[in-house]
Amino acid sequence: IEEDGVLNTYYLPGATIQDDGKTVMFVPPLRFYLMKEPTTDYSDETKFYKPIFPGKTFTVDMKLANVGCGCNVNFYLVDMPAAEAGKDQDHYCDAQCFEGLGCCAEFDMN
Repeated sequence: IEEDGVLNTYYLPGATIQDDGKTVMFVPPLRFYLMKEPTTDYSDETKFYKPIFPGKTFTVDMKLANVGCGCNVNFYLVDMPAAEAGKDQDHYCDAQCFEGLGCCAEFDMN
């Protein structure tokens, strides 16, 4: 990820990475978490990459060439981790506060 002209390395545990780390192959129904190190310890807040956005531009490119009708792709940022592991055991949380998941601040880009 390029930040302020500097290329930084972060990790998406479980993702298929292509193009020297510049492309992520996404096959639903997976969730990926952007981490500072290659870990799946989602209970530790310090291991998550949490960008500082004020005064900056954030862009994501998505290739949808082979996507069929009815596909819904979302990119969202949540304030991970939830205090408890939740039903998926990954400390996921979002602003909808579903039963079995944590409740936290969320920013959606649909």
